[in-house]
Amino acid sequence: MEQLYLSESQVRDIAGMVVPVWFSRKAEAALAERLLALTLDNYEQYVRAENVCLVVDGDERSLRIARKVQKALAKGGVAFDVLCLEENRGKHYAVKEGILRLMRNKGIEHFVVRDCDADHFICDALNLVRSAHHISVSEKTDRVLVIGRRIDRHRPLGFFRGEMEELCNRVMLDSLNYWLARRGRVFNSQYYAPYGDVPDFKSGYKVYSRGLARKIFTRNPRLLCLEEKDYWRHGAEPIVMVEAVLTGATIGEMNRTTFDVQPTTTFTESSAMDMHVKTLAWMFCRLGIPLACAEQMFNNHILRLLLVTDASGRDQLDAVKRDTLTFYARHLGQTYSHTMTIPRPRFF
Repeated sequence: MEQLYLSESQVRDIAGMVVPVWFSRKAEAALAERLLALTLDNYEQYVRAENVCLVVDGDERSLRIARKVQKALAKGGVAFDVLCLEENRGKHYAVKEGILRLMRNKGIEHFVVRDCDADHFICDALNLVRSAHHISVSEKTDRVLVIGRRIDRHRPLGFFRGEMEELCNRVMLDSLNYWLARRGRVFNSQYYAPYGDVPDFKSGYKVYSRGLARKIFTRNPRLLCLEEKDYWRHGAEPIVMVEAVLTGATIGEMNRTTFDVQPTTTFTESSAMDMHVKTLAWMFCRLGIPLACAEQMFNNHILRLLLVTDASGRDQLDAVKRDTLTFYARHLGQTYSHTMTIPRPRFF
């Protein structure tokens, strides 16, 4: 008889977990410690201690917090691993180092990546790994990525960031479809179809199969239009997502829990805009999107957002489009002639 899904003990045997750790100074130490402790609360129900790696991203304060939580949660002298990087390089780099560290453990088949701020509930990892295993068996592939999909992005992130992530997700899907179509391929949406047409690419809660992780985390970075610092600081979600699809990964989604309002964040409005601009430009480079096509993708999806109904919102959307395409055009050795007004229906 076909197994319906993995039991909890089976998931525990094959799952590894990477938690990049870096807390802004805006988060008091007591709050940061509480959030990290909640992130790992009862973790041994879902994953073995030796298959958990916290990666502190070059910050002494965050290391002290991680060590304190490690000591508090140790049982019988057994505790999860804490790896401290010498310098702050960014989430993408921390995730890479954590996965490479855990790859030494041959029994791990799927790597769960979660943030340290308690927004990624550990209980959701169970069904994400189950989904990854199911896709791997059904598609007969060792290249699988499962996204922990947020039911709503505006509530936890705020309206502006939620709209910007929606824009990025839509433009990313168009770009990936363009790249695939030129190669006679079609995006396999079977395993996220129940949740809608556009995956939550920007979600930080993800599961990578071992084969996929080996493929994308052991290769040299393709910097293209980015400086190395921006590649590692901004690329944890969009760059890895693009590379996964280009290697032939099958993408799935499962709903996950999220805060209504996040208790802490590492983003400011300006840093989030910088991230969107640079990673979208990198994606256009990586996928070989003609400049005119990139502009049309922006135009198509800006008009689908509620943010465009507000004058200030239109200015912000126009700014991310303008800055991205100007940055991209410069890399191509071309000139981007920007026009602010996007032609649209007069009435509907």
